[in-house]
Amino acid sequence: MADNKHPSERVYAVLIRFIIAGMFIGIFGMIQPWSLALFKPGFLLLLYSTLAYTVLSHVTPRGERRDRRDREERVEIGDGIVEPGSLPWLILPGQCPF
Repeated sequence: MADNKHPSERVYAVLIRFIIAGMFIGIFGMIQPWSLALFKPGFLLLLYSTLAYTVLSHVTPRGERRDRRDREERVEIGDGIVEPGSLPWLILPGQCPF
């Protein structure tokens, strides 16, 4: 059964790219030296893009939920497998499990 509450990974990736592009265009509109008239639209574009990114970052794409659940059950570190909660995490450089 299809899960229509979550966007597909492809739609999610396209939306994130458009939002980030909006952030860059907004920053450029604010700091460009040619026209003061572009400052306000650039600011508004940056503001709305930031808000959209914040909201969209709390949405889980359709295929990622299963991967995240599997990742939370077991995490491989080096040669062994560590169950979450079995020992305190000691993250050394180059050994981050995520």
